[in-house]
Amino acid sequence: VAVSAENVLRLAYRPDYVELGPQDVVLQTGSLTFDASTLEVWGALLNGAALHLVDEHVLLDITALREAIDGSGATVMWMSAPLFSQITDSDPGVFGRLRQLIVGGDVLPPRQIRAVIEACPGIRIINGYGPTENTTFSTTYRIPDDVPADRAIPIGRPVGHSSAYVLGGSGRLQPVGVPGELHVGGRGVAPGYVNRDDLTAASFVDDPFAGGGRMYRTGGLVRLADGLDIEFIGRVT
Repeated sequence: VAVSAENVLRLAYRPDYVELGPQDVVLQTGSLTFDASTLEVWGALLNGAALHLVDEHVLLDITALREAIDGSGATVMWMSAPLFSQITDSDPGVFGRLRQLIVGGDVLPPRQIRAVIEACPGIRIINGYGPTENTTFSTTYRIPDDVPADRAIPIGRPVGHSSAYVLGGSGRLQPVGVPGELHVGGRGVAPGYVNRDDLTAASFVDDPFAGGGRMYRTGGLVRLADGLDIEFIGRVT
């Protein structure tokens, strides 16, 4: 996926879904080949925060991870949902030093989310959803402290300078509660796939709701909840 400088700025410069500033230390957990590192690296550099790098083995060792978080003074982290679940099952209090934790890349486990909130008073956990084709995050959801442990966590609403549509087979907006395919638009939509014009044409289409804009067909099956947050159901078949 080819990503432009404008795409990165939309994601990382003064984001509206996470607080980043000179007072923050971002602990990098994502490989540089993974799209989440775009937020970690550029989110820190563009907003005056510090970026603390750790070796991969640190993320797989609870004691080493706690020492890295506490020793670096980390305040912000991103973590994949599977790794988050694995760590939380061992020690949900390991994130106690953080102000904000973004979790994504897969369906979030409500029980483990609840465990971390209870073990780490004051932490803000954010569900970050999005394909690489829309530059890492398309929607986010600030998880409330009283989140039920037995209910799926929404993927939320579009991040700044972005849009999200739940469309039916005819390309029309679906009513609240009716499933449809998630299409995402705005300044995060990538130019396309490198040297794959056929795939680009199939997945990146004109945005009929924004004159001259483009949107990406995610293939995700979602619905709009009563509170206007988007809920992920699965994949379009």
